[in-house]
Amino acid sequence: MTPVDDFPNEKSLTGLAPPNAYIDGAAATEHGCVQILEHDDRHLRAEVADTRIFATQLLVRDGALGWS
Repeated sequence: MTPVDDFPNEKSLTGLAPPNAYIDGAAATEHGCVQILEHDDRHLRAEVADTRIFATQLLVRDGALGWS
């Protein structure tokens, strides 16, 4: 199984999210607005506190990266 840490890169994330969401997420990360709440080989759950608070998850399912 490929761990979740091996997936997040610009190509995989822009394939999952619209370009504006990727740009907003990258900016929030750069400004320290992302807090990792849970993390293991199969998933990463975080909270993004920017203009609003967003909950997000990256999940590995059947060898592919998914999100919610």
